[in-house]
Amino acid sequence: MKNLKKLIAVVLTFTLVFSAMAVGFAGTFSDVSSSAPYASAVARLQSLGLVSGMPDGTFQPDGVVTRAQMIAFVNAAEGLQQAAKVSAGPTKFSDVPANFWAAGDINVADPSGYPDGTFRPNNPVTYTEALAMILRALGYTQDYSWPYGVISKATSVGITKGVVLSAGTTITRGEMAMLINNALDLDINTYVNGAESDTGKTLLSRVGNSTTYYVYATHDVDSNVTAGYVKVVPVTETNGLYQMTYNNGNLVYTLIPTGSVNFNNYLGQIVTVNEDTNGNPLAATPVTTDIKTFTATTNSEVTQVNATTYSFYDASVSVGNIPVVVDGVLTTMADVYKSQVVDNGSKITLIDPTNVSGYGYAIITDATGNASSLLVNNNVTSSDSYIDNRFAINDSNGNPYPVVGAVSKATDIKAGDVVYQVSIPVDNQDVAGGTATVLYVVRQSVTGTISQVSTASDGTVTVTINGTNYTVGSAIPGSTGVSVSAGSTGTAIVGKNNTIVQWSGTSTATNYAYVAASQSLNDQFNTQVALVKTDGTSQTYNVVYANVYKGADNNVRNTTGSITYAAPGSIVTYTVNSNGLIDTMSPVSDNVGNDTYGYVDTTNNVIRFASANNSNISSALPYYVTSSTVLLNETVDSNGNVSLTPIKFTDISNDSVHPVKLAVYSGVRQLTVVVFGDTNLTANTSTQPIVYVTGVNTVNNGSSTYTSLSVLENGVAKTYNATTTLSNVTPGSVYQLTLDANGNVVSSGVTNIPASDSTTNHTVVAFDYTNNGIYYYNNSGILTEDALDNNVVVIDATKSTPAQVGLGSISQGTLSTDKSTLSSSTGNSLVDVYMNPATNKVVLIVIRGTK
Repeated sequence: MKNLKKLIAVVLTFTLVFSAMAVGFAGTFSDVSSSAPYASAVARLQSLGLVSGMPDGTFQPDGVVTRAQMIAFVNAAEGLQQAAKVSAGPTKFSDVPANFWAAGDINVADPSGYPDGTFRPNNPVTYTEALAMILRALGYTQDYSWPYGVISKATSVGITKGVVLSAGTTITRGEMAMLINNALDLDINTYVNGAESDTGKTLLSRVGNSTTYYVYATHDVDSNVTAGYVKVVPVTETNGLYQMTYNNGNLVYTLIPTGSVNFNNYLGQIVTVNEDTNGNPLAATPVTTDIKTFTATTNSEVTQVNATTYSFYDASVSVGNIPVVVDGVLTTMADVYKSQVVDNGSKITLIDPTNVSGYGYAIITDATGNASSLLVNNNVTSSDSYIDNRFAINDSNGNPYPVVGAVSKATDIKAGDVVYQVSIPVDNQDVAGGTATVLYVVRQSVTGTISQVSTASDGTVTVTINGTNYTVGSAIPGSTGVSVSAGSTGTAIVGKNNTIVQWSGTSTATNYAYVAASQSLNDQFNTQVALVKTDGTSQTYNVVYANVYKGADNNVRNTTGSITYAAPGSIVTYTVNSNGLIDTMSPVSDNVGNDTYGYVDTTNNVIRFASANNSNISSALPYYVTSSTVLLNETVDSNGNVSLTPIKFTDISNDSVHPVKLAVYSGVRQLTVVVFGDTNLTANTSTQPIVYVTGVNTVNNGSSTYTSLSVLENGVAKTYNATTTLSNVTPGSVYQLTLDANGNVVSSGVTNIPASDSTTNHTVVAFDYTNNGIYYYNNSGILTEDALDNNVVVIDATKSTPAQVGLGSISQGTLSTDKSTLSSSTGNSLVDVYMNPATNKVVLIVIRGTK
């Protein structure tokens, strides 16, 4: 029996090799369905040339595995098939005649057999015996208890995945194929000082043909490599030393199919590749062991030693102009240094392929040096070409830019993500402009209370949220700002290196109300206040006198002269305690001024205030309506009963004027509460988009004649029909359209939007992405800064068909550090800048040409 175990161990080695990797069923065997659980394993065995099936073209997956079959499997795995043919003939076993089909295999294997001189070639193999053989093939040679110790160990190693049988059950050929398939993907074990130790090599490494290569590039990192192939250099081995193939001093590159191997895992390494009979790679075993990994701690990680040598600061390692894969793009060390794309937090892997010649390949991830950044405000959809109208997601040929980091494709980018637009020079590759663009995405937010704010001597601010420290960075485009304070509760959007790019403090909704009636608050007994609340309901509250009464200096007198803190007719803020009592209350003062009329612009979320209802009101200073602005309308019936009705901003007619009872705003002219006093508020029936006109057509449908406008609105091509014919509309110009409820341009509903400062063809512009601004010289030669709308659109009118492009398509000038001068040393784009007249923000930039 001992000899049988030895034989089984050898057989197991073969069996494991037999199905190292699962593949789609080739369909050669007529009795193996492609849907069978063992189909892929059988197909793999066949691709390795380890099994040819039965003479009738079947595999007989439900047939039992015999001892003779296992001997044949082992010999095939060891490459002894030809030797078995030559060795056919008489055997030493009485039950194995010379003409037995496996006589040659049995002679080559030379097993001991049984004490009675037999081999018993047709005896079946049980489940436990098969597992024992596979364990031994994997190097597990301890004497495990029979049968359950063997089954337990095989299960823990991973051999039995997909196959669960009783200990004494006879195993079938299909089940054996599945067990071997599992085992081939497992590492071989060895014993070091009696303890199990992983060799790092799988059973598959012992199977089929093998060739050694240096892995240079895949299609994923170099588009010049044909998809489905990998660019390699053949390697020879002599006495444990590996030598790449050269021709006249140059490496000899070749392409091989990728097969079942993900060669991205072996870039820069020398690997031994196991192949099937058709030369398709099945697995790769690394030869390279000298690999150094570290993280950059400075933005000056890469420095230049001399014309051909570069140094990594944190590793104290110098290299030549070696190949480097940066964020999935193959480039060179010279270009990495030139671009300074490596920054603090970049992860670097240096590889010495041969283990003796020095680091000759590098892989760098999380590299965002000199990248433009953006906090995404809108989810990216399949119909989008840009991220928030700023970063393009495709190149000029329509090919998607690589997306790395938190997601792997642009349509997975969501609002709240931080995106870095990384430019990687690739001068030695066939890339338009010599630069590859990669979108690096960080998705991280944290909600909690800032328990501590620390400022270092160099000015770096660090906050502690939920016990973790974060660096406070600068606001980036799309961000509402980074203003932090200890004790503040909110949500931080975090970019690379745990750097906060936006802090949104949690705001507690303010309770506003109209005071319908109140008792004198200098009488502490039975003090009550009747309020009309913002939801339109009325309620009378008892108040906590000690908290609400403020004393004469802070009181407001009502019309009867009684001193009350909340006079009838006033707007107050209030809080209610757990007992249902008002415990705080404060009057709200109109801080817009003595304005009594408001001009409403619902298209741009703006209200302008003036002291009279006249034509000049539309030019008054704009105040902004936000999603948190409380909007109310006060009406008084014939009996003097006050009604305070909550309204939506969109319920108000656009371009309309209404009397205002009260308006309160914050320091940035964002309205917190507005109370109108108008019984004639009407529904909004029009919108006013700002568009770039690409075409003007006159249409006659037999009954009427009207103008049809082809436009780009927010970069999207649209067509608007007018209710009549329009004059003085010129393609290539920018207009604000007034639309009716049906989406048609109303009569006289086209307003020309001139270029900013009446100046066209600005020859030099620069962007301040931190503060979301644009700089340019106006028609008086004065350097001007304007705010960019968060959804600013850039139109390239130099194209045969004008189309939306990104801000990066504009060649910028050089803005001085103090932002006092703007030079044209690099900028050469001719652009027109258009502002939304309601918000005074730049909403459209048109590229007209180059100087």
